Amino acid sequence: MNPATRFRILALGVPLLIAATLTVIAAVMLQGHRGELATHFALDGTPDGFMSPTAFLLVVGVTTIGTAALMGVLAGTRQRFLAGCAGFAATFLGALEIRTVHVNLAAPSPQDVRLPAIEVLLFLVLSVAVGALLARAATPVPKESDGERVAAVVPVSGSRRAVWFGHATARPWLIALTVGIGTVFTVIGLLIPDDTGGADRVMIGSGVVLVVVGLMFTRVRVRVDNRGLTWSLWPGLIRSTIPHEKITGVRAIDLDPREWGGWGWRLSVRGTALVLRGGPAIVLSRRNATDFAVTVDDADTGAGLIQGYLDALRDEKES
Repeated sequence: MNPATRFRILALGVPLLIAATLTVIAAVMLQGHRGELATHFALDGTPDGFMSPTAFLLVVGVTTIGTAALMGVLAGTRQRFLAGCAGFAATFLGALEIRTVHVNLAAPSPQDVRLPAIEVLLFLVLSVAVGALLARAATPVPKESDGERVAAVVPVSGSRRAVWFGHATARPWLIALTVGIGTVFTVIGLLIPDDTGGADRVMIGSGVVLVVVGLMFTRVRVRVDNRGLTWSLWPGLIRSTIPHEKITGVRAIDLDPREWGGWGWRLSVRGTALVLRGGPAIVLSRRNATDFAVTVDDADTGAGLIQGYLDALRDEKES
């Protein structure tokens, strides 16, 4: 196992496994429970807030899994402190979720539920220990050199038309993360029907959307021809073409997703980007628009062909 994969497993995989497992356990415990739950407590342990079971699982489950995922992704392959934070968040929020369900099921009514502050403190200590262990075990990976890549211009004449195809596939862990979270939400929504607020439908709907989006962003295909650059997401239903006439410059770079706002369809100060993984990418400077970047294998050749078409257009205008 290479160091980067090991770091991601510890920073992202383990916290997500903890968060998802504890959330599913809470959902199984609540199966068949129809009454309200005491979900918020005063310092003396008495309840002062109530929610339906599905709404509780939706809010706490999304918070637990989402926080662990966010911290793990931000940790990348170098930030061991954030890796520890991901483990802490998953353990603390997940443990509170399980304990809240347990005390509700054991009490005759939601008003009789008690959650002593000492128990919360114990969960806090346990979670700090888990986070510290993950941070210690996660060895940072030295940053690889990045920046612009050398893209040799591919000459294109008026009588010659060249076509280039490229593609990029998302990292397996990113696909598993998105589809896995969506599946967990869908299962919880199916297990705990909500007859009052419709939280089950919200959870099922959001879960299905996550699964669909996760599958769509598994692969991007890029084509460069005499029309411009065309990209399409799997299975090809979503696509767009940027004509050469709207391109003022092109370069190939080694793209770091965190510098462009993350993975997926990103809008940041750097421009617009379609990011499925880190590594080679084509960046277009557009007329009257922000830069556009798309991650794709063999970006050097694609960028070189675009530059060839841009040179041909310039020569046509000058002649």
